[in-house]
Amino acid sequence: MKPNKELGQNFLVDEDIVEELVGAGEVTKEDVVLEIGSGLGFVTKKLAEAAGEVVAVEIDSNLIHILQNNLGTINNVTLINDDALSVLKDLTKIYPKINKTVSSIPFQITSPLLHELVGVKDQLKLASLLIQKEVAERVCAKTPDSNYMATFLQTFFEISYVIDVPNT
Repeated sequence: MKPNKELGQNFLVDEDIVEELVGAGEVTKEDVVLEIGSGLGFVTKKLAEAAGEVVAVEIDSNLIHILQNNLGTINNVTLINDDALSVLKDLTKIYPKINKTVSSIPFQITSPLLHELVGVKDQLKLASLLIQKEVAERVCAKTPDSNYMATFLQTFFEISYVIDVPNT
């Protein structure tokens, strides 16, 4: 299955990078983790091993059957076919136990998603997000090199740049 560029999909399949992403999330069995853009389920599987529960959101209905097959009998994953931005708007009402998000973010929704995370900042202890390098560099920038997005996000979050991921 090829990524749908209109949805900004990029399927993370490198096990080492998946390990880095989940490790940066400091996921334990006490955590209920939100994954945004589950893709083919590689991150979802690793999260299911580490977390108490995973709520995996995937907007692409074509991937739901693939995810169900790839996740097999894993019983601590709730798979939701919906828009993650809508889910985030109601996160505290619908999923009050979620305390972390670990995701390889679809490129198309990076900026609106980062803004939506501010609305659930009191619920999330930690977010480990794989985003485009240029965006990561911008949101990590310090004054005088910072821009609106960096200043805005750094008002609410402690942000750190963890690792470069090759585009391959």
